[in-house]
Amino acid sequence: MAVDYPFTNVVGFTCYTISQAAFLFSSTIKSQYAYRHPTAPVSTVRVNDFAFGFHGMVLCIVVYSQFFPAIWGFDVGKHQTASSVSRGIVWGSFVSVIVTIIIVTTKSHDGGYDPSGWAWIEVVSIYSYPRRVANGHPNEPENESGRYRCRGTLQVTPALSI
Repeated sequence: MAVDYPFTNVVGFTCYTISQAAFLFSSTIKSQYAYRHPTAPVSTVRVNDFAFGFHGMVLCIVVYSQFFPAIWGFDVGKHQTASSVSRGIVWGSFVSVIVTIIIVTTKSHDGGYDPSGWAWIEVVSIYSYPRRVANGHPNEPENESGRYRCRGTLQVTPALSI
């Protein structure tokens, strides 16, 4: 089993769950959303969105935990680790959230509560991106060495070319 998919999806679904929880339960995020969307002031996030994220997060944690022999007792190869691309995605996710928090706290005149400028809703929005990136990365084509490479989508076989 490849470790990249569960590794990136633990982070992706955790971030997604945090984002959905903020839209459901945070009065600050709800008010900032209403301010920025006056024609539709109620977020479209529902409890089932949060449940989906939480369920996905728990399942990804269970799958990823199978790579730790001390927990399950499974044999795991010595070289079965996350690729540098996956580690980069995870670190990039953390850095993007931290940078956004720094921008919100330094650029906002009231600590991020005024929705007309940099606000906490920016941080919540950034939390939704790692899941999208995590789900797209494992679908990239790999070459024989396991390294990711870019490949065009249009390929014509010699039998079909006229």
